[in-house]
Amino acid sequence: MRTRWFAVIAATLALVFGMSMQTLAQDSTPAMDNDNMAMDAGRPAHVHVGTCDAVGDVVIPLNNASAADSMTDAATPEVTSVATPGAAGGEETSSTVAEVPLADIIAGGHIVNVHESVEAIDIYVACGAVQGEVVDNVLTVALDEQNDSGLTGTAVFTDNGDGTTTIDLTISGGTEGTPEASPIS
Repeated sequence: MRTRWFAVIAATLALVFGMSMQTLAQDSTPAMDNDNMAMDAGRPAHVHVGTCDAVGDVVIPLNNASAADSMTDAATPEVTSVATPGAAGGEETSSTVAEVPLADIIAGGHIVNVHESVEAIDIYVACGAVQGEVVDNVLTVALDEQNDSGLTGTAVFTDNGDGTTTIDLTISGGTEGTPEASPIS
């Protein structure tokens, strides 16, 4: 009897622990979840250390930018649309709440880097340095075209006053061609 209870308790703990680890893994990089095709839609973007000419490590993964008619869930801000990026002249957006104060992001020598797609992650299409004047708890960063992509945009950083920062990304423009690959540092 004692062995049976031990087996039941061990199985229950394994199940709970496994579910917890799965939840943590899914929450760590929601925009890059390969098990959920809706999450793969869109254009990946990240806050990196470095410059647009010398892109360093990712410090804040952003939710993928998708067509402006993307749907979001208030409980989970990740973009859930299956819209395809890259329509010429279309607008793509995303919103991410980062668990980092705006002052730390500005002080760290960071950039926002936007990639062509999940499949073409090595092709950079827009980039901007996270710098400038914060006005009313908001910093707007211009994202300049890279690799003849025709894409430009903005990243709006809003200090939420609770140690978090909301990062709203908007990308627009586009060309019919495919840009050349950028080296990944």
